[in-house]
Amino acid sequence: MSRGKEIVTDAKQYGLQNFQDAANYYAASNKTRFVYMNNVNVNGRWSIKTYYHDTDTWSTSVEFDTTNHAGGDGHRYPIVYHDNLGHVHVFYGAHQQPLRHARSDSPDATTSWTLATPIATFVTYPQIVSTTEGTFYLIHRNASTDSWMRKSTNNMNTWTDGTVVTRSDSGNLLYDLSYPFGVTLGTNSGTQAIHIFGSFRMFSDANTKGRDPWYLKSLDGGTTWKTANGTTLSVPIGPSEIGSPYRGKAYEFSGCIDSRGNPHLFFNIERPGTTSSHGDPYVLMHAYHNGTTWSTFRVSDSSQNTNWGYRCAYDGARIWLGWDATTSTYNITTGSTIGDLKQYLSSSANNGSTFTTETLRSVSGPVYVPGYVYLKWIPEIRKLHIYWAGPPDDATSPRSIFWEAYDVDRPSASKYESKALLKAFYRRGRRPYRGQYPW
Repeated sequence: MSRGKEIVTDAKQYGLQNFQDAANYYAASNKTRFVYMNNVNVNGRWSIKTYYHDTDTWSTSVEFDTTNHAGGDGHRYPIVYHDNLGHVHVFYGAHQQPLRHARSDSPDATTSWTLATPIATFVTYPQIVSTTEGTFYLIHRNASTDSWMRKSTNNMNTWTDGTVVTRSDSGNLLYDLSYPFGVTLGTNSGTQAIHIFGSFRMFSDANTKGRDPWYLKSLDGGTTWKTANGTTLSVPIGPSEIGSPYRGKAYEFSGCIDSRGNPHLFFNIERPGTTSSHGDPYVLMHAYHNGTTWSTFRVSDSSQNTNWGYRCAYDGARIWLGWDATTSTYNITTGSTIGDLKQYLSSSANNGSTFTTETLRSVSGPVYVPGYVYLKWIPEIRKLHIYWAGPPDDATSPRSIFWEAYDVDRPSASKYESKALLKAFYRRGRRPYRGQYPW
């Protein structure tokens, strides 16, 4: 069983792990850009494609950086974004490495590029948002341990040196690390609220490979930060100060803000009685803050082993969640197979109390790697853009990416607005509309 359209067939197999910002919608010309790591060689190179919504067609792939950068892995978060003048910017290649930056030479075009000076030298998990006033914020882990925020007011041509938002208690790579896993903006007037979702990785206690999820918001452009219940904290903020909705072995995080301005976190936990390796079976969980306290609920059932690469979005009325599950577990260390694979789209119209789920794709095993699912709400056209990774035929072959534009107002009508994109995947594109929430 399958839905969506295959848009890429040459994606690097390990290059699909963190692609939530690999797509960006540009309202001025009604186009979506998508970036991915191709399978041209052992390290992979970087390509971009354009989707023309008016004609329902995709362009051919363009390699914007033909250098064979060594050290490729699945953590190298590609980001595509349009600046206020329409130039296309791509940030890519960072996993404790320099964050590379490519800029299109002409607005709303991808044929000619300039490779700019890398941003910082030791970046991991970068994410970008922009305010209605034209300020761009870059959130990332820096130098292995801390979460940093940088700012640009000149269309991403230069960035501030950055400030530490969250820090590890130990400051040691072998102990506590701070991970930023998601960022979004509010739509309030004046200075927009910045919402960040992340985790602290606790090596220094018995939780040897677990992470405690966290949430913060800033109402003053990142100078000060508040917890979900409104407590103001001064940067840098450590694990003991911020609190967490769940303490234990948690993995893979995603977050969104509902109609009341309250945060929702989604993450995996290990099943009770299992060990702390990456190969353990996982359960998908949902943590919700009602303005006073956190509550935690289970999303997946007992027969499902949830994997990595899910993301959530909010369309003004419903929370949407893309995720995948398998009949057996995947071990990231050994690369073992994971049985049959199913990729899902879930939604909740009651702020996450209950979810309804439909299947995007079902694949009989053996499957060699998880089938990451990403999505993004595009308010200008009221579509939910969903992209997910197709499994390879073996442990080394390139992968496909499938894409669907889901009409949230007519879910039973034509759900596909598509063409072939690129075999890797795409996340939640957005740009001239620079925020979704009124908080």
